[in-house]
Amino acid sequence: MSVLRLPDGRRLGWEESGDPAGTPFLFLHGTPQTRRARPADEELAGVRLIAFDRPGYGESDPDPRQRLTSVARDAGNLAKACGLDRFGVAGFSGGAAYALACGAVLGDRVTRVVAAALTGPGDELGTLSTQERHDLRRMRLIPGRGRKIVTAAASAYCREKDGEQFPAGLAGDWLATDVRRWRFRLADVRPPVLIWAGGQDPGRAVADAPLVAARIPHARVRVDVTASHEPPAGVWRELFQAAEQ
Repeated sequence: MSVLRLPDGRRLGWEESGDPAGTPFLFLHGTPQTRRARPADEELAGVRLIAFDRPGYGESDPDPRQRLTSVARDAGNLAKACGLDRFGVAGFSGGAAYALACGAVLGDRVTRVVAAALTGPGDELGTLSTQERHDLRRMRLIPGRGRKIVTAAASAYCREKDGEQFPAGLAGDWLATDVRRWRFRLADVRPPVLIWAGGQDPGRAVADAPLVAARIPHARVRVDVTASHEPPAGVWRELFQAAEQ
């Protein structure tokens, strides 16, 4: 494990695995996880994987102003520190939206994006219910309301779970993906994008995949009908290889 000091002074924890001479990919873990929740070593043939803790998780300091785009800039700083001019980005579940943000923010430095178990932007896709739109409007318009609600919910969630938990990271993710505006449109994601979803996923991944792909200039969808939320063994290897095509 290594730690990068970001321009604003925050620490970012990261580690590298896979093939040092392989195709470089930055990896964005799920919510709430850490850099350790990455594809297994046997999935990384020909891939140099650089996984990092998002703000508030693992060895990374929280970012009170966290947005999808700010984490994308963190990823760009990490890639620069690792000597990468161009690289792919992969994200799982809560990390998939951040992977899209990297494709929008980091320009032609990003060669390809893999987004697995993605929930798309409800604002842009029009998938929010009337009640959800009402609640979101209140959280955005009343100063501090969104942070207060999300922080309390994240703390309660982490108290109920066993093992290592990071309420600051979970709150930051929920604010960035669900409360705060994304600050980019799906059409801004210019690299080729491969969207994966498990057909048995109980969330919105299957429904959102074609809606998201229709708004991204170069995107394709793969649905594994028997899989659930997490890619089964062997799928990450296939996704990394397919993203090269």
